[in-house]
Parts: sequence; C-alpha cells; structure tokens
Amino acid sequence: RDFEKLDFSPYIGGPIGYIAYDGGRYIEDLPSFAVDDLKLPDFYFIKPTLVLAHNLETKELFVFLHRQGSENPLAFDEIKNCLEKKDVLEQYKVTGSVRSNLEKKYFLKAVSRIRERIYAGDVYQVNFSQRFVRNFRGESLALYKRLRELNPGPFCAYLKASDFSLLSSSPERLVSLNNKGAQTRPIAGTRRRGKDEMEDDFLSGNLLLDDKERAEHIMLVDLERNDLGKVCRYDSVKVDELMILEKYSHVIHIVSNVCGELYKRKDAFDLLKALFPGGTITGCPKVSCMEIIEELEPTRRGPYTGSLGYFSYNGNIDFNILIRTIVEVAGKVYIQAGAGIVADSKPEREYFETISKAQALFKSWGRTFKEEQWEKMST
Repeated sequence: RDFEKLDFSPYIGGPIGYIAYDGGRYIEDLPSFAVDDLKLPDFYFIKPTLVLAHNLETKELFVFLHRQGSENPLAFDEIKNCLEKKDVLEQYKVTGSVRSNLEKKYFLKAVSRIRERIYAGDVYQVNFSQRFVRNFRGESLALYKRLRELNPGPFCAYLKASDFSLLSSSPERLVSLNNKGAQTRPIAGTRRRGKDEMEDDFLSGNLLLDDKERAEHIMLVDLERNDLGKVCRYDSVKVDELMILEKYSHVIHIVSNVCGELYKRKDAFDLLKALFPGGTITGCPKVSCMEIIEELEPTRRGPYTGSLGYFSYNGNIDFNILIRTIVEVAGKVYIQAGAGIVADSKPEREYFETISKAQALFKSWGRTFKEEQWEKMST
C-alpha cells in the first residue's frame, strides 16, 4: 500500500514514543558526569496495531488497522468497546514534601559559573534546570487529566509503559514534517501570569520590551533557522511568525515559528537528527551548552527536554519538547524546569523563573508556592 497517499490525517499509524534528552549522546560526543538515577530508556517507541485519530476541528474520527487480514474482524469489537467505555474516575495521591535535586545556593552558584563561561566567550546562553520530586500512588492517567485541566497545552501527550509514565502538557513543538513541509516552534522568554487583567497586560508588555528576553529569543530563532537549513532548501527557510505572545495558566511566553521545505534527498530522520535536542532547552552554541549542562546539573535529565511524538507511515512526524512534563516512576513523580542564563542574568530571578514554570504542575500535585514560601523551603 502506498501510505504517502493517505494524507487526510497527519498520523495514520507508525512508531509512537519518546527520545530522552540523553538520546543526544548518539548524535554528539558528550562527557559523562551526571548521575543517571531514573534509569529510564533513552529511546522508547511502540507500534500500535489499532489507531484512533480524532480531528478536533472537523470532529472526524479515523480508524487505522495495522494487522494481518484474519485478525481485522476482531478489531471492530475492540473499537466499539473503546468508544462505548465510560470514563471511570481514577484516584491518585501525591504525598511528602517537595524536594529538589539541588539546593538554592548551588543553583545561584551554578548561574554565576555559567555567566563566567559566557564572559569567557565559550557560550552565549545556557539553559540550566532543577528537578523536583514527591511520592506518588494511584493512577497516572488521573494525574494527567488533572494536569490537562490546569495547564492545557497544544502539544499535550500521555505515554504509559509497564514501569513508568510520561504526563506532558508541553507548549512547545520541536519539529513537524507534513508533505515535505518542516517547521519548528521555539519558545524563549517567560513571565508569570498577572493576578488580574491589568497586571497581565503589564507583564506581557514588559516581556516584549525586555532587551534581554528579545535578544535571547532572536538568538535561539537564528539557531533553529540554522538547524533547519541543514536539511531544508536554503531559500525556503523563513520565520513566518516572530515573537508573538502565548498565554498559559501560570506563564506568558514569547513564541516564533520557523519553517522550510525538506530537500528531496532528506527524510524525517534527517530532520529530527538536525534539530534534536531543541536549542531552546540547551542554549547556544548547542554542543558547548550540553557539555556545561552535563557538568553542572547533578542528575541526568532523562525524558525532560527530550521529545515525544510519532513517525507516521505516510512520512509525517510531529515531536514536542518534553517541558511542563511529569515523569512517574517507582512510586515517585518528578517535575523539572529550567531558565535561560545569559550574560546579564540575575541568579535570584532565574531561580524563581524555574519555580514559575513549575507552578501549574505543582498545582496538579495539590500545591503551589509563593516566592517567600519557597525561600523558607530552600534555605
């Protein structure tokens, strides 16, 4: 069958899964300092035999069967049962205090060390992160549903394996490919949401007028243009959306969109390799920043800032960046959040930016924190 002719749905079947941040080690030669305490796979993909693809705009539901002919009749009962299944209210409980994988004083010191590397001319910007953990029991799907209620994002995803789950409310696309049209949608620049509409408007304007945020964003857009240019026709790469604001439940972001037309001799794997991992979650230049991240972050990132998505049999792909994501494994739930460190970064401000980014996820745990509360916990 010629799958490329099936273009009425972006995804018609094919491998679905994730690539961990450390999947980048298979692309670049990186040092090894951080502890791999989660011990999750760098690559995890499944090939579903039954696919239900729901078009939210047209309300159409497409069903794709990828089985031997004699097995196909059995699938229709499976589809019927799936569609008629009532939504059961699952339960979950998150307990214990919130713990970080590094102390605040270490975070502030690390920011200062990154700034030294910037002043030395080694890098321009580095994304530095911290990870939070609490105890968990119950159904991870219930926690995901709560997360989607609190922080709906355009690139949400839920992946359940036998021994771990990924619950993502990601706002960011790493890369997509649809009929040779490639695009990436970088996010760089963040403010918390305001307490009311007036403060929200003030913070939005403040974000767009902030020279540091603008310079950081443009630098990362240029990085993504360069990455796309490795596999796309040079004259086709363009920025079709530049520095627009997107508002989410707890933060405001500056977002751009970069697109291009893939060379005929290149395919989806070449495209993903050219962009992975995303420049917005490493920094610029990418490899040097990844080396600094490995040196300063005490634990391997695992799925965080990797990508979750699909390879469709019709040649399309779509992968998010695994930010605003909860990792559930071995009776624990983990949240990780980072900040882009540049030459004039204020360590204290960058520290609390990571807290702001994590707030919606904390809320799904049943907690949120004001700065003064977090100050007491982190000293």
